[in-house]
Amino acid sequence: MADKKNLLLLFDRPNEPIFMEKGKAAVFDVPDKFLTDRYRPIGNEVQSRFGEKAEQRIPVRDIAVPDLRLPMSLPRDAQFSLFIPAHRRIAGRLIDIFMGVRSVDDLQSVAVYARDRVNPYLLIMHYLWHYFIDRTPKDLIYHPLHKIFPTNL
Repeated sequence: MADKKNLLLLFDRPNEPIFMEKGKAAVFDVPDKFLTDRYRPIGNEVQSRFGEKAEQRIPVRDIAVPDLRLPMSLPRDAQFSLFIPAHRRIAGRLIDIFMGVRSVDDLQSVAVYARDRVNPYLLIMHYLWHYFIDRTPKDLIYHPLHKIFPTNL
């Protein structure tokens, strides 16, 4: 079973690929199909290179990949705002995907899969929304937003 504290590592450097070191020398062991098209051909080399000095290896369960076409329609480098109706629809779809998850293991897997594909501002907003709505990660203490996106706040 996944440790809920591993969910906090998803907040660490949200613009970097998921296979890079997070927190204090922790690395997610990502299934090859979770890698983006850019990294899939070199998946083994990339994951072993960044995982050499890892003190903690976090296994990610290989699950059925969710349909992220709508959330991925917002470019990764775009700003996100709930005041824009299209962004609200995108956020609603992402919330539906995450709320359909049944366990912490599956939540971690879906979050890892989405992290390199979905706009980081949208994803962090969703993580925080999930924190306040869902009972699963209630005992976790999240980083303040000014530490996650220091250039934006």
